[in-house]
Amino acid sequence: MRFYRIENKKGQGPYRNDHVINMFNYIYNNSDSFDFDSYYETRPTPLEENRIISSNFIGHEKNFIFGFSSKKKLIAWFTFANEYEYFEKYGFKVSVYNATETYKSKFQTIARRKDLTLVKKINFKDFIDN
Repeated sequence: MRFYRIENKKGQGPYRNDHVINMFNYIYNNSDSFDFDSYYETRPTPLEENRIISSNFIGHEKNFIFGFSSKKKLIAWFTFANEYEYFEKYGFKVSVYNATETYKSKFQTIARRKDLTLVKKINFKDFIDN
């Protein structure tokens, strides 16, 4: 099955390390109507959505990675144009993987890092356009 994820060259998503602060600051500073609370509420983690996933994940976080089970879900998650700009500016791309096992929730999906095989990396805009 396919597994889609936004990553930089180090394999980090935009919500890891300093990127989370940088991205929110970028969106906030380049938007007339950014509301952090509503932004956060529309993006629940799989752990917030599904207790079965939580029990498999807690204590083993370094072995798992968050992403999406479809192109449609990835695009629906990232709705701010400023997010797209941030991805381009800071070298984030869409990584497309083959996954042997995933844990799906309504919005995001979790996969084991070791079970992923990279198929390709593509710019976010090109990913949307294709």
